[in-house]
Amino acid sequence: MNYTKIFFSNDHITLCSIIFLFTILICIYIIIFDSIPNSNINIIKDLEKECLIKCEHNICKYITNSSRGNNYYINDENSNPTDCIFTFWEASHLIMHIFIGYFFNLYYVLGIGIPFEIYEYVHYKCENYLDIVYNVIGGVIGCYLRVYL
Repeated sequence: MNYTKIFFSNDHITLCSIIFLFTILICIYIIIFDSIPNSNINIIKDLEKECLIKCEHNICKYITNSSRGNNYYINDENSNPTDCIFTFWEASHLIMHIFIGYFFNLYYVLGIGIPFEIYEYVHYKCENYLDIVYNVIGGVIGCYLRVYL
């Protein structure tokens, strides 16, 4: 199997799918970045802090502590869930990038994921290097699903 073709192929991408992707991304941006600071959508604000996989081992805690800054959640200073390796917030990154990988390729995954992480860091002082890892994992899963489904 040629993995380069699976991950980076553009032959299945149309202009309509690109327009649809950016429409969805704009909607997600409005819901997350415009609503959370104003507390208009409390369900997202409540869910983002849910821990899905807890850290029990010191290595896990070291990874989460060293990859996340003191401001993990948007507009919530001194928030670093060091006892959790996989939060709802990270799950949302993974799921979104599975879809991007499925309908597009890893170029789109990286081209969308990295600028959003930079934006979160610069504008909200929110840092989590694990988000980039989950974005890439989601993209790879999506690319595989596109080939095998």
